[in-house]
Formats: sequence, structure tokens, C-alpha cells
Amino acid sequence: MLTVLENEKLKVQINSIGAELWSVIDKKTGYEYIWQGNESVWEWRAPILFPQCGAYPDGYIQDNRRYHLQMHGFAREKAFSFIHPGTFCLESDKSTYLCYPYDFSLVVSFVLNDRTLTQTALLTNTGKSFMPFSLGFHTGYNKFPDTRLRLGDRETLLDDEQLSVTRFFHGLQTGDFGLSDLVHVKTEGCVSLVLWSAKNGHDCMACLEPRTDQACTRTGFPFSKTLQAGATYILRQGIEFFPG
Repeated sequence: MLTVLENEKLKVQINSIGAELWSVIDKKTGYEYIWQGNESVWEWRAPILFPQCGAYPDGYIQDNRRYHLQMHGFAREKAFSFIHPGTFCLESDKSTYLCYPYDFSLVVSFVLNDRTLTQTALLTNTGKSFMPFSLGFHTGYNKFPDTRLRLGDRETLLDDEQLSVTRFFHGLQTGDFGLSDLVHVKTEGCVSLVLWSAKNGHDCMACLEPRTDQACTRTGFPFSKTLQAGATYILRQGIEFFPG
């Protein structure tokens, strides 16, 4: 199911499968900001990464049992419950216990104000003991060949050289960044930023991933944070879309 949020400037669509940002269109020019999932390049659009970010082929051990999660976890393929326009919820169930033996509630909300869309992921430990996790956004943006990445006051052209490998950023750069002619993003709750593009998509798409993990580990324990029983964690990004 697709839910629409709109004002006089932008039309936003969210898919209840994965609570995934599906489309953001400038209503004056018709420009689409969000990558539209061309399967010949990259089939996703803006998935939520939970309960792990990245791939850990060896899985992890909890209570003397080995568990395996698919790349980026299961949230991006789950049907979220519709709470009200712009707000969706995923809760633990028998299917999630098979790979992630913890009780949780993940509420994802979108609020549109003028040209800024604020996406918030509110994760709550609904169990009776600690809960490890990683959480991230993986927003894919349409881009132009001359689009530049902005980190603080520094800009870098996103050409083949820059996009030929996945790049990781940490510290202050993760809280304020953007694409020069398209978006400005401010975040809360992330510790790393990943820049990624598909091998044949350097001219047309780039992903900016604010995440809670260090974004460079492929072995060992796949979780970067821990929530005590009843506690919550907030990951948020406010995306300002420049006139298209």
C-alpha cells in the first residue's frame, strides 16, 4: 500500500512494505528526487536497515545458538502496520524470532513541512532483557553527472573515481551533509555515513546511508547498539529538497 503526503511544493509516497520512502516529486517541475528502483542498476529505493546493517555471513551466537540475518536485516521486506498517514509500525513475531530472538517495536514516521521531509525511526525494546541492534537509512537519490557530495563546508564531485568504491564517513560529517543541487540532510542518532552507488549507476544514482554502526565490519557481532528493557532509540533524518 502506498501512502501520500503532499503540500503545494512536494508530493511524497511511502510504501507500507518496509515503510520505505518510495517517491518525492517536485510538484512544479515534476522532478523525481528518489531513485526509482531500476532493477538493471539497483532494485531498491530507500530501504530501512534493521536489525543489522550490511552483511554478516557467519551470523551471530546468542544463548548458545547461532542465528543468521539476511543482508541489511529483515525490516525492508516486512509489511508494516499502518498507524495513520505517514506512520507505520513493525513488531516482533514468530517469523522474526527465527533470526532475531528479541521483542521490539519499530515505528517509522514521515512528516512533510514545506520542502523538508523528516523521517524518524523509533525503536523500542518491548522485552524483559537487553536487546542488541543496528539501525540505518539507505536513501537512494537520483543525481546528475555533475552532482557534488557536500560534507560540512567541503564538496567533492561524485564521479566514477569517487563512486567506484563504497565510502565511509564518521564523526561530525554524519550529521550534516547533502548533494549539491538536490538535497541537504541533517541527522540525529547516527554514527556513520555510507556513500554508495551501483557499478553501472555512477551517472544517475547515489545512496546516502546514515547508520548506527561503524559500517565497515563483516565478521563478528553484527550489532552496534544495545537497548535495555523498555528503552527506546531514535534515528532521524531531515531531508530538505531543493527546487527541482
